[in-house]
Amino acid sequence: MLNHLKLLLLKQISDTAMGIQSLNHSFIQS
Repeated sequence: MLNHLKLLLLKQISDTAMGIQSLNHSFIQS
């Protein structure tokens, strides 16, 4: 159960990081 939560959390974090990166990318380009 704990392992499953950890995986979910990791996925959440990486999704957020990807979102932030693409936001930064569009800021730099404009």
